[in-house]
Amino acid sequence: MSLHMITTFDTADYAAWREVFDTELSGLRHAGLHPVKVLHETENANRVWILFEVQDRHRAECWIDGDPIAGDERAGVANQVHTFLETA
Repeated sequence: MSLHMITTFDTADYAAWREVFDTELSGLRHAGLHPVKVLHETENANRVWILFEVQDRHRAECWIDGDPIAGDERAGVANQVHTFLETA
């Protein structure tokens, strides 16, 4: 059974957020999170969805509770939701 997480949030500026996100990939991997897909809505490019493969749920939860890149003030993020999913 594999574990995934979907994170969704609003950002003030997708391009600015993406620059911050791309610089923080090593921190995500250290937290056991491997981005599989980064998507934004067609009607609202500032609404972002990320599908992660989760290697270690505990480390991922610590990342969520700490200072996740999606919550970084430099990225202008609000309304974060993190959902863990298992392969059925």
